Parts: sequence; C-alpha cells; structure tokens
Amino acid sequence: MQHLTTILIFTLLLSVVMIQAEHDRNIDITPCKAKKIFRPICGDDGHTYANTDLLKCENEKREREERPKVEVKSRGPCPERD
Repeated sequence: MQHLTTILIFTLLLSVVMIQAEHDRNIDITPCKAKKIFRPICGDDGHTYANTDLLKCENEKREREERPKVEVKSRGPCPERD
C-alpha cells in the first residue's frame, strides 16, 4: 500500500511539473527592440516612457495579455503624482 501511495504522489508531482513546463514554454520572451534615445512621453496610464519605442513594446506586451493599449497623453514626462 505504501509503495502505491509513493507512486501516486510521484505521478502527481511529475504531472504538475510537466504542466508548468508547458506553460513556461508558451510565454513569449522575445526581446523588444527599442532605440536608446531619450525622448520621454507620458502614457494615459500615468507612466513615463523613455521613448515611443518603449511605449510600443508595452503595447505589444499588453496585446499578448489581452489588456487595453496605452495611448500617448502628452510629450515629455508625466507630472509627478502625490
């Protein structure tokens, strides 16, 4: 009986590891290409992005996560929040 319990626990743990590995493999880890130019813009999410390329990268990530896009609110950094 103890041998059967050990086999069942091992099988369960192996299944969990395999499911997690499949999930990790489906995650897109492609690096986003962005110029190294500092031209800050303020997104409508209240976050300052160093340039439009980084805002584009954020929107690509959000698209994969099925979240709404960030639009440019204004040129320059976002105002400080209190």
